[in-house]
Amino acid sequence: MDPTDSSLSLFCGKSRSQLKALLWEPDGFILLSKQLSNSRYWKS
Repeated sequence: MDPTDSSLSLFCGKSRSQLKALLWEPDGFILLSKQLSNSRYWKS
């Protein structure tokens, strides 16, 4: 997989309270991060 293609990669932490997104643009990578304080993104 080429990291410089037009794809968005999503990552979550072990506690599932933080989500990160990595996006490639022509001038470099963008890292977006979102943290929830009292909840989780997915319930198991």
